[in-house]
Amino acid sequence: MDWPWNSDNRASQSVLRYSADLFAYVVARADPSGPRHILQWGALWRGQDSAEQFAKRVRALGSELGKAPALALLESTDYQVLRIAAPRVPPNEMKAAARWQIKGLIDTPLDQLTLDVLHVGSAAPHPNGELFVIAAANPPLQALGSRCRAAKLDMQTIDIWETALRNLQSAQARLDGLGERACALLYLQDSQCWFSICAGGELYYTRRLDWDTRLAESASLRAIQPAAVLEQPLGYEYMPGDDLDQSAPDSTDNNDYESDLIIELQRTLDGWERSWPALPLARLYLLLPDDLNQNGGVARLLQAALRLSVTELALTALFTGLPSSNERNERNDEFLACVPLLGACLRFEATH
Repeated sequence: MDWPWNSDNRASQSVLRYSADLFAYVVARADPSGPRHILQWGALWRGQDSAEQFAKRVRALGSELGKAPALALLESTDYQVLRIAAPRVPPNEMKAAARWQIKGLIDTPLDQLTLDVLHVGSAAPHPNGELFVIAAANPPLQALGSRCRAAKLDMQTIDIWETALRNLQSAQARLDGLGERACALLYLQDSQCWFSICAGGELYYTRRLDWDTRLAESASLRAIQPAAVLEQPLGYEYMPGDDLDQSAPDSTDNNDYESDLIIELQRTLDGWERSWPALPLARLYLLLPDDLNQNGGVARLLQAALRLSVTELALTALFTGLPSSNERNERNDEFLACVPLLGACLRFEATH
């Protein structure tokens, strides 16, 4: 099974998630002169079906998708992304060396794992560089392959969430003229946050965080505060010497409350500045469910707290054929299940 670091371009592609309880898919057509065009998308849940009944439903749908080569996005619970110092070995020995280096970092026996590696910040090896090691348990990989074969889906490549999200934020940064600068992304699905930093289309940093449910409440209050208009507009890039004494009121109704998520983000950004002083962060993109960031409350709260330019990632600027707002509202759960698949559709835009 191939991983997507070195993939050949194709005119159209089918990207899917296929677990024991969920089948989500996006079929897209590549357009070298413009955004990807979404041809089909949707999701099925197993619900009360038996495994056999669910497989039959997927097979019926899979017959319509089987013409396009498929890329499968591995479920985020089925693998880990570890960061290690790059072993000083020839490139063809890198995976084997990384396997022994992660031995003390993971509980699963090494012979039950499939590994791949990705250089931190660059596809080219660097002295004293670092690696992301993707460690996937073999049983979920084998089950994914079996499900796809049974559904007659031509699965040729496996991707992971972190690189799919890298593609989304890198595409947005290029569109905004920030492609070579360091930009971050905060993505939320099912109370789990993915936070990553990329520059020049390369992944430099990634971690997962727990969502803070009270943050949304605080953001909603901030969004309706009349004095909030005194804050800097969203996307404002803070410069040295700016007056950071904002006069907008505290957005919480509990002055003792401090967001654990914001604290973790502040610590992460401080660490980034120390580790990569030549790559100051230019922007933080947010990719949140539509009903969570009403009136830009979360974005405004994070921009004020982090003193970092914050804007929402605009999927409609990266893709054509997306559902209308009304259709997204009617099929909200389906669309949210497909969002990470959109990033996998963009994997051809980066060179790895």
